[in-house]
Amino acid sequence: MIGRGGLIAALLIYLGVSVGCVLFAPPESKTDIAQRAVRVQHVGSRPTRVAGLPFRGVAMQLQRVDFMDSEYQKSIDEIVDVGADTVLFVVDSRMENGSSSRIYLDMRFTPNPQQLGGLIDYAKSKNLRVVLMPIVLLDNPRGMEWRGTIKPEDWNDWWQSYRGVLYHYSWIAEKHKVDVLVVGSELVSTETKLEEWRQTIDEVRQIRHQEAARQIAELVRVEKRLAARGAGSASDGANVVDLDALFAALRVEPPRILQPVVTRQKLACLVEQFIEGVYLPFCRRSWKESTAGTSEQIVNHIVLTFGRVLLHAVPREDSQEFLDRKALESGSSVVKHLRWFLNGIFKLALSDGLVLHNPAAELRIPRKC
Repeated sequence: MIGRGGLIAALLIYLGVSVGCVLFAPPESKTDIAQRAVRVQHVGSRPTRVAGLPFRGVAMQLQRVDFMDSEYQKSIDEIVDVGADTVLFVVDSRMENGSSSRIYLDMRFTPNPQQLGGLIDYAKSKNLRVVLMPIVLLDNPRGMEWRGTIKPEDWNDWWQSYRGVLYHYSWIAEKHKVDVLVVGSELVSTETKLEEWRQTIDEVRQIRHQEAARQIAELVRVEKRLAARGAGSASDGANVVDLDALFAALRVEPPRILQPVVTRQKLACLVEQFIEGVYLPFCRRSWKESTAGTSEQIVNHIVLTFGRVLLHAVPREDSQEFLDRKALESGSSVVKHLRWFLNGIFKLALSDGLVLHNPAAELRIPRKC
């Protein structure tokens, strides 16, 4: 047993060491004091809006659509409370397995555009920067397959499908002012396909230019229309925009696909304007009298739905939903003709340089049709 003297000696040694640590600890530098003050001040406060690197953020994988209006918003509040200035949203697309050539969105696990846009807007309202990162998951991987080892049976189909997914998320990112859109994530087996990646990145960048151009063109159109009304006459050039001036205003270089386009281009053309002024007159040259009336009646369905929409602002999703609705109220023949006419309209618009892509090229006939 330890005697009373031993206990007293041990206590004195403990006190001596503790006091020594306090007395002889190295003093805090000015940098340490400043950083500690910033941490204390930042926790629980609204983040200050910053620009550039570094991103001080937290990642969230969005795979519960029932959490979009509740739990995920709470998580964003917690991210703000810990002092982050950025949130990264990870959203997924899916392949069946590593050899599949098609990528798809499973809406049971993936938020729709309205849900995702709402969450982005909520994060923005908290002064957070937003990074959006689409990834590819395998639903039924074989063995050790994962997105880094994919070997699609048809690479051309796979790239087209992957770009379709990026197109979907690029428009959401552009509409809701996402700060960074990530292109590619751990797709290791595609790293040698440099030309495909260059084309993919170029197309994503074009969406930014296209959306900016759409907004400016719409402003120009409205401004000219108001001016024409004030002068008491209509202006034939109300939908004409000078692309050189437009991209100079944007302070960016025109995307590669627009560089050969004539400077003065009717970029802000409405769907009904193009159909009635260009598409129908072009088709009447070859239509038989016996079918022309029926064809124009079918085309009129497209005018009634999309007529007042800017031609280059019609997304594939809206066109597919249009066919899905028509399948419930019309026969298969009408739906097939609608798909054929939509494709023809945008093919002609693409050849005229009025759109950057054909959103009707990959439309599907609904199963219920």
